Amino acid sequence: MRVINEPLEIWVRRDDSEVFFQVREKLSPTSDNPHEMWVVTAVSPDDGVLDEEAYAETLEDGCVLVWSESSGVPLPEWYRVELPEDAP
Repeated sequence: MRVINEPLEIWVRRDDSEVFFQVREKLSPTSDNPHEMWVVTAVSPDDGVLDEEAYAETLEDGCVLVWSESSGVPLPEWYRVELPEDAP
């Protein structure tokens, strides 16, 4: 799995552009879970930084893709996550 600030993609919520998601891994559907899941770092001014799994279709429906690793453009500073110095 990728680390924070080396994501595959960045998605921003349609209704709140300050909330964004760094997609770090995409998990294919399985027999136990028929949905594609994404491992993300969610960043919001209210909630801080949260690592979680999200349904791909939920992010695709409620967010806009604003950056992709495949674009060849460096990750914009705005979407970099600053971690506390004692974070692993």
